[in-house]
Formats: sequence, structure tokens, C-alpha cells
Amino acid sequence: VDAVVNAANNRLTDIENNRQSNHLRLIDNVNLNGIKDTYKVIYTGTFEGNGLTMSGISLDAVTNDLATFGLFGKTEYATIRNINFEVGNINSTARYVGGIAGIAINTSFVDVKVNSSDINAVIKGANLVGGFVGLNVVNDPKVENYNLYSSVSVTANFHNQQTDIGAKAFGSGKE
Repeated sequence: VDAVVNAANNRLTDIENNRQSNHLRLIDNVNLNGIKDTYKVIYTGTFEGNGLTMSGISLDAVTNDLATFGLFGKTEYATIRNINFEVGNINSTARYVGGIAGIAINTSFVDVKVNSSDINAVIKGANLVGGFVGLNVVNDPKVENYNLYSSVSVTANFHNQQTDIGAKAFGSGKE
């Protein structure tokens, strides 16, 4: 099923409410101010951005209940392509934090930009933090990752004892 996302019918609220595979197609620039719970989702579909922009991505969840945090908590066997994301502050105590996903498993990113909507915006997390994803796991030879750019600052707090080498994994131009 191909759901259309536009400024009038922000279909990401559909994603907030279920974890099924959704194929989304952006037809307008969309401001996500007010979206709160997409980070709980495991996204497994195709997100076609048509070269448009999703802005207003600012998330805050300081809780010990989360392992992953981002616009989507986790992506698995997903494709995200031809889209620009404008992120503000993303603040979490989760272990894996990214602008798009905390963890991406066998996810293709093609022609994707993650830019800061504010010069002072920062993505913060506990261990593995990145402009795109906190942790990128690829074991499928069909996964494509190219034409990627991020201008977001990232910070890893390392506040728990299980620290990982390479805190700023997969992508920020300002590490």
C-alpha cells in the first residue's frame, strides 16, 4: 500500500500507531512539529521523498526504557531515498540515537540529506550517535548507501558502563 504524505494529511501519525510495513511517498514539504511517538516504530517500508523536505524534527525522551531513538527507532530492510531531513535538537538517553533511526538494519539510504534546522542543534545520546543513524548494520549485499550528507553536530554522553568504540557512527559532517 502506497500512502501519500503531504502537509494536509501528515501520514506519519499512521506510523506512530502501528508497526506494519508502510510505503510512504512524500508529495509536499512537511513540517513534523508535534510528532512525538514515531521513535517507537520499527520501519520496514520504502520512504520515497521525491526530493522534498521533512522539517521540524525535534525529539526529546530522557528515559532508561529506550535502546533506540530517532525519527524512527529502528529501520529493518527499509529503503529511504530522495529526501531532505531538517532536524533540530534530538535529545535522548537511549544507547543508539540518530537523526533518522537509532539502528538501521539492512536499510538502503539513497540521495538523503540530514541538515540542521538551527546552527546550534545537536543530536545527543548515550553511546552510538550519528547524523543518520546511531548504529548501521549491513549484512545484505543488496543494501545501497550513497549520496549521503549530514551537517548535524552529534554528542555521545557515555553515561553508562557499556561504552562502544566509534561513538559517532555513520554520519555527521561535524563530528
